[in-house]
Amino acid sequence: MRKSSIFWGGVLVLFGLVLLLSTFGILSINFWQLFWPVALIVLGAWFILRPVFHKGVEGVRQHLSLPLENTTDAEIIFKHGAGRLEVEASTLDTVLLEGDFSEGVEQKTIRSGNQAKIQLSAHPEMFIPFGGQEGLMWTVGLSRLATLRLNFQTGASESNINLRDLKVSEVILETGASKSSITLPANAGMTRVEVKSGAAAVDIYVPEGVAGHIRVESGLAGISINNSRFPSAGGVYETPGYASAPNKVDIFVSTGVASVSIQ
Repeated sequence: MRKSSIFWGGVLVLFGLVLLLSTFGILSINFWQLFWPVALIVLGAWFILRPVFHKGVEGVRQHLSLPLENTTDAEIIFKHGAGRLEVEASTLDTVLLEGDFSEGVEQKTIRSGNQAKIQLSAHPEMFIPFGGQEGLMWTVGLSRLATLRLNFQTGASESNINLRDLKVSEVILETGASKSSITLPANAGMTRVEVKSGAAAVDIYVPEGVAGHIRVESGLAGISINNSRFPSAGGVYETPGYASAPNKVDIFVSTGVASVSIQ
């Protein structure tokens, strides 16, 4: 039996025991008020301890390379499960997308003229939280030459998305119990960003010289926004001179029990 199975089996037993005792009034606590804080602590502990549990274990890795050809505009959908996701600009001018994928990847590509739509999906069993030996480890490089629209759908994962050197017109992040860091483009004209998160920690970095317009709808969330760069007025945060800025981002965040930082 793998150590990770023992770890998560113990966590489930513990949660079940607390819920049972709370239901019968043996413990005078509100289980659901306790659930999300404890879930975030357990998730953080797993990210720290996972390398120890999987030390010396090698999963199946798949390399994928899609040529740029005549593509100037592409929509790319990432359907990632539990694990780690790394995205940045590719060093190759001849590829639209390249990457390495532990546990393999299912990809669909549709091309029409100079446009392309790509969907990268984890195998179905990998959407089960913490399935597989090491979780999903995706390292992806994207074309600097094409204009991109990116949709990230992540589960219990850690994501590091660096778009600084890319031409990205739209970013959508839909995530659950996760930790995500996104660096937005530095020279892409207008970039629209939408974040929908549950029990997550999301850090968004806006490069210097890029103006921002930010709206936030939050539940029990800790929101931190750099007011020196994005002054608040009427519930909206906006860089002075935003309308005429050559490079700018329009950010909308809708979140529940989460921590969100925009710097």
